[in-house]
Amino acid sequence: MRMKSIWQLVMVLFAAAVFPSTAFAQGEGPRVYFPTPEGKNQVTVFYMGVDGNQTVDGDIIVPEADISVDTALVQFTAVREIFGQPGAFLLFVPVGEVRGELRLGGGDGFETKTSGFGDVLVGMVVGLAGTPSLTREEYVAYKPDYQVGVLGRLTIPTGDYDSERTLNYGGNRWITEIGLPATFFIGESLLDPNLMTIEFNPVLTLFGDNNDPTSGDVLEQDPLFSADLHLTRSFSPALWGSLDAQYSLGGETKIDGVDQGNGQEALSLGATLGLNLSSSLSTQVSLGKTVARNDDGADGTFVRVKFGVLF
Repeated sequence: MRMKSIWQLVMVLFAAAVFPSTAFAQGEGPRVYFPTPEGKNQVTVFYMGVDGNQTVDGDIIVPEADISVDTALVQFTAVREIFGQPGAFLLFVPVGEVRGELRLGGGDGFETKTSGFGDVLVGMVVGLAGTPSLTREEYVAYKPDYQVGVLGRLTIPTGDYDSERTLNYGGNRWITEIGLPATFFIGESLLDPNLMTIEFNPVLTLFGDNNDPTSGDVLEQDPLFSADLHLTRSFSPALWGSLDAQYSLGGETKIDGVDQGNGQEALSLGATLGLNLSSSLSTQVSLGKTVARNDDGADGTFVRVKFGVLF
């Protein structure tokens, strides 16, 4: 029983990671904001593959395009007390390749490809309610009810970018995201092998200007609202699954002050399976697909595979 509790603890800690750039456009995934014992660190390596009409930063849509993005990412998470509340600091460094076939103005398509480092992302999440600071011993005995936190992320334009290229792996702009993740728990403890959760995370994304876009002199973008919903259930101390949904709205762009009339609306559905492999190594796989959208909304499919090491 003790070993099962340790495995479940590791699984929950592993699920505390969040995702940058392209992955954020697909939703962050389930069991991201679970309470975790203070003082833990984690290194996560994951692969993200997206096939659709989205650029690397995930917020620019190219309707007449078939774009594939492959991302490998290293993430560091440090669980610490922030402003007297439990929280975590986050750092992400992505590298990968973007390739696509573009069809401009309804004409013949042309292919393009580029690779390199993506935009670095930093962030933190802080508990607001229902998130007490817990030692490892307190964590095992804690019976959860609900929790609400505040999330802040900043994308720094460090990625590979050249305005002469049609597709880039960097976005050449600052991006700020603010969220209010909430989780409702159904179970006797965080280690309950039958634990269920209902998770809701609304996020508002604010975009800086790109002053060297591929077309025109200045690219602006209106705020984009997105909301993730996850219904999760544990099947054993080491195995859990989730049904996932994400809705997005807004994000119309302007080029040199001229509205492009391309506000987005899209709904995607997916599923996730999480598994603990040992006392220090866990994995998670997510699949998803757009099921409804307007003409300028995100479209396509994605796969996300993650491996985490806890220490």
